[in-house]
Amino acid sequence: MAETTATTFHTISFHSSSYSVNSSDRYDGLIKLSLAKKTKIMLVNLFSYVYSVAPTFVAVHNVISVVRLLQLVGPCFCGSFDNLWEKGTKDRQIINIISILFQIIPVNYIDESFYPFTLFYIIFTLLILVFLLSCAYYFDKNANLPTIVSGFIAFYFASFAMFLHPIAFVVVFTKLSDMIYKSVTPDIYLGYSFEIDKLVLIVITILLSLLIIILTDEIAGRTLTFRPNSFLTVSMNTWKLQYFEPCFIVVLANFASGFLGELRWVSVFLLAFTALFYGASIGISYFKGGFIQKIITNALCATNGICFIITVVNIILIIMKKPVHSYILFVFCFGWVALFILFIFINSKYSLHALSILDDIGDNSDQFYHDIKSPNNFLNYIKIGFSNSHPFCINWSLCKMAVDRWPRNADVWFAFAKFTAIYPEETQKLEWIYITVRSAKIRGSTIQTIKEQSRAITRQRETALSNDLKMRISKLTRDVNSTKHKLRHVWDSVLQGNVSEVEDATKRVAVAIKHNSIDFQRLLRQFPNNRFVTRPYARFLIEIVGDNVQAADVLEKTRLLQRGICVNADQTHVFGMNAFPNLPDHVSMTQISSMAPATSESNNFSYIDFDPEEGNNLVTDNIVMLKDVIEKVKIPAVKNTLIMRYLLLTLFFILPLIVMLIIVNLFVNELCEPLNHMENLALVDTYATNLVAFANRWIFVCLKIFAEIDYKGHEPPSSLGSFNKTSGHLHHTISQLSEKIQTINEFRNFRADNEIIQKAQNKLFSKSINYSFYVTDKNITYQMLSTQNTLVDFVMQISSIVGYDSAIVPEIIVTSCPLNLYANLWSVRAQITESMDLIIEYIKSIEERYRIITIIAVALLMFFYTAVCIISLVVQTRWIRQNKEVVYNCLTSLPKNHVSQLAENLRVLKKENSSTGASSVSDNIELSKQEDSILKIFNTGGSAGIKLGDLFFLTFISVVILALEIASTFMICQLIIEEIDIVLQTSPQIIYVQEQYTSLMNVVHTLDLIAIQDSYVPIPIHDLKTLYRRLETLINESTDYYTKVRYGTEILGPAINMAQQMEHHGIPMKVHIS
Repeated sequence: MAETTATTFHTISFHSSSYSVNSSDRYDGLIKLSLAKKTKIMLVNLFSYVYSVAPTFVAVHNVISVVRLLQLVGPCFCGSFDNLWEKGTKDRQIINIISILFQIIPVNYIDESFYPFTLFYIIFTLLILVFLLSCAYYFDKNANLPTIVSGFIAFYFASFAMFLHPIAFVVVFTKLSDMIYKSVTPDIYLGYSFEIDKLVLIVITILLSLLIIILTDEIAGRTLTFRPNSFLTVSMNTWKLQYFEPCFIVVLANFASGFLGELRWVSVFLLAFTALFYGASIGISYFKGGFIQKIITNALCATNGICFIITVVNIILIIMKKPVHSYILFVFCFGWVALFILFIFINSKYSLHALSILDDIGDNSDQFYHDIKSPNNFLNYIKIGFSNSHPFCINWSLCKMAVDRWPRNADVWFAFAKFTAIYPEETQKLEWIYITVRSAKIRGSTIQTIKEQSRAITRQRETALSNDLKMRISKLTRDVNSTKHKLRHVWDSVLQGNVSEVEDATKRVAVAIKHNSIDFQRLLRQFPNNRFVTRPYARFLIEIVGDNVQAADVLEKTRLLQRGICVNADQTHVFGMNAFPNLPDHVSMTQISSMAPATSESNNFSYIDFDPEEGNNLVTDNIVMLKDVIEKVKIPAVKNTLIMRYLLLTLFFILPLIVMLIIVNLFVNELCEPLNHMENLALVDTYATNLVAFANRWIFVCLKIFAEIDYKGHEPPSSLGSFNKTSGHLHHTISQLSEKIQTINEFRNFRADNEIIQKAQNKLFSKSINYSFYVTDKNITYQMLSTQNTLVDFVMQISSIVGYDSAIVPEIIVTSCPLNLYANLWSVRAQITESMDLIIEYIKSIEERYRIITIIAVALLMFFYTAVCIISLVVQTRWIRQNKEVVYNCLTSLPKNHVSQLAENLRVLKKENSSTGASSVSDNIELSKQEDSILKIFNTGGSAGIKLGDLFFLTFISVVILALEIASTFMICQLIIEEIDIVLQTSPQIIYVQEQYTSLMNVVHTLDLIAIQDSYVPIPIHDLKTLYRRLETLINESTDYYTKVRYGTEILGPAINMAQQMEHHGIPMKVHIS
């Protein structure tokens, strides 16, 4: 038998003072906590409050339970495995649709959705974390949250926190697997390099998912109650395993999806672990009590069982290199139903067996050591016993025997405490459990949960005036008395007519009232059913706040509590009865009667010795009417200040911002327009070169001098129309050049009034080329033509012969068709290049003008914003000062006798007829005359700094708005300057990028011409010496353009994203041309 300790339960009256508090509370904050610990405490307090006021969302939990079951099913089908579900098949389409149920994103779109989903998930999760921290800080300062905020937090952790991170794991681990496979198979994916941006997104997504999992598991999910949840369990460890199971399985299955071909054994290995995990997870339903609901137990067992079978089938198919078919879905459905029915039978037999054992133990306690061999057996049996309201469990005999046998087992104590917490009459037993586990020094998160939650539950049920509560009310009473001194000083100043002091005193008392109200709210939340808390709160509302309506409501609650009627539902009891509907509402009537509140303690506490019957006449029609009138009073200065603020924000921030954005857009369009024309001209230059080169190549292919290009099984370039033959390339180039010749007509009407643009237009549309017309190689004439007409003649010359391959004879070399192209191409290219250089000169000319305009605009707007801010600040301050004087004069005009009586009522009076027995308590609570005098000195002292408080606040806000206006104006103007710099950097690169390709194309064309000169049909207008010189010039020109594109110049930077694109496509960083 295991070592036992004496744990006999004694029915001793415990109170919340029996609970030790943490070091921070014990030493009143003298011990400084780390930031991490402070944050954790704030989050724990936040979730404790949220789950006490927010809806339970039972329907949401039921839906999420189904969703989590489906997420458990998804990985077993291996929908992302391309070697199982072949692309393009009906089976693939079916699993693509079915996968929406598991992971929302269809398997065919996981790759495309990587960036959108991960960015959305990261932003959404970060916003949630910031929101939670903000709410925790706000709650720590104000002891309250808006109802909608509490509801949102509870809804998020009931829904998104349960199912969103497995979807994130699907996306990121599928992509990670694909990236690893591509990087380790360079023979298949040539030039592939690891994508760092995707890797960063994957790491961030995983870290944020782990953070949400830890937050849900360690803080939001820790509870000693049977709070509604998806997959509700007895032990927190069981819930953790089920919460983690889909994550592990999703990670393993989706990480295995990317390994294909010879690496499929990696997939087999990972899927084998997945199958084992599925099989082992059946035991979760029988681990430490399992799940409360029988249907959940049966469904999880059936799901894990059939998923194990389907995963094994998929492993076999991968080994055999066979695809899977959609009929496996029907196998899954029939198998799941069969296993579900089987587990219903198995679990029913198990429950009957457990109840039989409990009967035997009830008859003979010695059977406990024989039939219950481990804590896990005990946890399973006690859950079944409470589900069926077994008397041996309800009378706590089984729990006492278990803690006697396993005194240091945290799960046994946790189950004992969790079931005990259901019944308010067993609060003493819950306190005894707390004291026992604390004295035994048992460690672990489970024991920590017992300590934290049992203290909170006991305080919620506390009805007597314990020492701990007495000390807290005593401290709060001192604070309230201090506030009364401050409030009395306000009316004393009114009596004296000291208007300047009234303002300072009012601000101090407003801050003090707010702090007192927060302290009361925090105390009421911890002791919601204690009349010793509601009484002083009612008095605070009457004497300090002046809210008689709310005070009457609080006093009514006090009267009910004095009669032993709870005014706030015991959620722990309600949750327990909902989880186990067969349990009786009470287990011990004698202990219920002992919980009736004692009234004698109230006589020992002056501030709470407040007759609830005094609230009968608090609420009258006159009071309600007067309160309503006061609340509806509007200060003109406040109203006018708000209107002015909104007008200034709209007229001098939002509207100018919109106008400036529109101006920036128009400016960018104006700058980009010449770039569009440059792009068209650069493409015309490229297409003209392609036309001559492909025409020459096609002619000599027809003459059998050159062979057709062999792509060796690779796809032909799409930029050349994806044609395999040179004639196709030529047809495509003719089409492109004809289209661009029409497009450059748009440049004819661009800035015709500008002298530089006129020169560029003349290069294209005026007769600027001395065109050489060849009839034969001996018969040549010259005529002045425009660049556009020359290009049209190129197209017409080639169009007249293209497509007639059989008509190409050697004599065509001395005709006009090829000779006109050879002779005039260089002149055309020169005119186009000069036109683009003139456009760059035009862009530079407008750049300086816009820079000067931008600088002047920034200076004028900053001066204007500053002037408007100062003027508005002066006007608002004057309004507020005038309204203050009116209000304070109204106060000083009140009848002196009424004000004097009000101030006298705020005096902190000594108790009359205090008995000797009560003096020991009064000494700790009431203020002596010396203390009273000291408090008056501190609370009524003025502060010169406060007089400038409103002015400082208005000035601070105005400075912030001014800074935003100036910053936004500066940023937009800076944006214009940056756009100018980008255009200046980009415009030459448009030429360099295209010309680099065009020069290389001319190199190839010149090499063709050199080769032709040694054939039987040499070109008569060319000689080798000239062609060699041209080749050298073109090589140098191409190298120069490439250097400018890749590395930039002394003025210009390299082409945008050039290096990244070259590295991505595996292109060498340096090119050597020799």
